[in-house]
Amino acid sequence: MNRFIELYLLGGETEMDVISILGLTMITFIGLRFLKVENGLIQPRKSEVIVRELSLLILVVAVFIQLLGLFWVMKAIESAGGVPFDLLAGGLYISFIPTLYGFVFFLIGRVAFIYFKFSDQKIIQNQ
Repeated sequence: MNRFIELYLLGGETEMDVISILGLTMITFIGLRFLKVENGLIQPRKSEVIVRELSLLILVVAVFIQLLGLFWVMKAIESAGGVPFDLLAGGLYISFIPTLYGFVFFLIGRVAFIYFKFSDQKIIQNQ
């Protein structure tokens, strides 16, 4: 758990918070779909679509955060005139943390979406 917190802080609190909020929202909709909550606002089909779209949005936001970070690092390297290779490698390591974190949420969302599709097909075949 301590390593996770360390990686979370290295990835940038604000950036990781944005990914976490989107991820927790997606997980909430996964739970609503599993429980088959249905009312005027939330329906199982809408939850599936929201999970699918949120998983993709999380991945896109994570990659955007990485690219934005790399852009500013390259500007800093340009102004400094160069940096040692080990410092550059450490920066690349840190820039991948939000992307990997977003990719975990993306996988959770996609696996849940695939499960929803197969469980719906079984229900249709049994009827």
